[in-house]
Parts: sequence; C-alpha cells; structure tokens
Amino acid sequence: SSSSSSDPNTATSTVSDSPSPDDLWVTDSARKILYRLRQKDGKTTFTLKSRPDLQLTLECPLGVTVHPSGLPLLVDRDSDTVHLLDKGGNYLRPALTAADGLTKPCAIYAGYKGHVALSQVDGMVKIYSSKLQY
Repeated sequence: SSSSSSDPNTATSTVSDSPSPDDLWVTDSARKILYRLRQKDGKTTFTLKSRPDLQLTLECPLGVTVHPSGLPLLVDRDSDTVHLLDKGGNYLRPALTAADGLTKPCAIYAGYKGHVALSQVDGMVKIYSSKLQY
C-alpha cells in the first residue's frame, strides 16, 4: 500500500490491494470517501460515505487494508475507529475503537495469521490479533 502527504491541511489518500487482483481500495480524506477501483481501467466500482442510518460517520478516513479473510478494514483517524466492511465494501461494524486503546490511528496493515498492525499520529504502533472469519 502507499500513501501521500503528511500535511494535515492536504488531502491524503491510501491505496490497498484487494484479495481480488482486479480491485484497489482507495481512501480520500478530504472528501471522506472510500473507493473500490478496478485496476485495469481505474473505474470506480463502489464508494462508501458516512451513513447516519448505520451509525457510520467517516470523519477522516486515512488507511485501508484487506484482511486475509477478504474483509476490508478502514481506519478513521478523527473518530479513533477501525471500521469492518464486508467483501463488497458495505459497513458491518466498528472493529476497534478508542475503548480498545486507539488514539488517532492513521495507517493499517493486515498481515500474517490475521495480525493487524496500526500506526497512530503519535508514532505508536499497535498490533492486534483478529479472529475474522474467512
């Protein structure tokens, strides 16, 4: 995955590979949107914005990764939350929150054996073990 810009007044985007070799997940913090794009032509195939009806508010989505289960995890810095999505990108629930020790998470990586690494604005890196179903 890659990201751009460390200036808090500049839009930040993060790109993460999907389990499907045809898809990329991209966050746009300025617009507060998560996109799924088809790699071959860059066409947007899905967008996720705040959904008050689902109690989902995207304040500053900065990071996205895809868990080995195929489920995307979306980091929202200003809400101190990692959101769990289904394989299609639909919001399921918060996966981690401030109650789990998050403080301004800004990047995420899901790796080996379901471990999830998060970095925070303060420089702290935290590793969580997940039991998401495949």
